[in-house]
Amino acid sequence: MRKLISILFVTVLAILISGFIHEDFHLLSAQLLGYNGRIQFDSFTQFVFYYDLPYPTGWKDFVIGLSGGIGTGILFLLFWFFALKEKTIDRINYGIPFLALGIGQIVYTPFDAISYHLTLLGTVIGLIFGVSMSIFYYRKLIKQYLIQEN
Repeated sequence: MRKLISILFVTVLAILISGFIHEDFHLLSAQLLGYNGRIQFDSFTQFVFYYDLPYPTGWKDFVIGLSGGIGTGILFLLFWFFALKEKTIDRINYGIPFLALGIGQIVYTPFDAISYHLTLLGTVIGLIFGVSMSIFYYRKLIKQYLIQEN
């Protein structure tokens, strides 16, 4: 039970951190393309990037939209790859959340870039895909862990 609580704690913490990192990648790419903006904390878990005037259009807006998920996804997957990919029972509480969120952010990316109105759908699909892939990757350790708990 302690391992499950640890996984949930790390997941919640990683989600909170990923929101800020995601929006920071939007801000960074906007600045690289000559635009300004700000990140605002809108609710308990939601950071939002807002453009200052003038708004980018066309490919620049699309690239800025892509940058949040791609940047965060790659960052989380690099962290997972270099620090957590080892399949040991003591790494599972960090490995599952970072692999799931890294994959989830990348799957979410096109939804965020196309339209703000698609972000909820992208979040759901990204999380389902990310969690599924993470469980698949760690399936033997999860089974081993569940057996140890009983």
